[in-house]
Amino acid sequence: MQATGWTQTARRAGRRVLATATLDRLLHHCDVISSNGPSYRLKNRLAAIERDQECAAW
Repeated sequence: MQATGWTQTARRAGRRVLATATLDRLLHHCDVISSNGPSYRLKNRLAAIERDQECAAW
């Protein structure tokens, strides 16, 4: 039996509610530290893109 559109929508909405509630419980007693420094992940990704472009130019 295949789920209908409404059933799938309800499941997705239920997952969102559950995920939101879980994050709320986890972060309730936490201190969130915001970092405005350079992103190492982005820096490494940009370097990889540059390497790929250099290799493609050869």
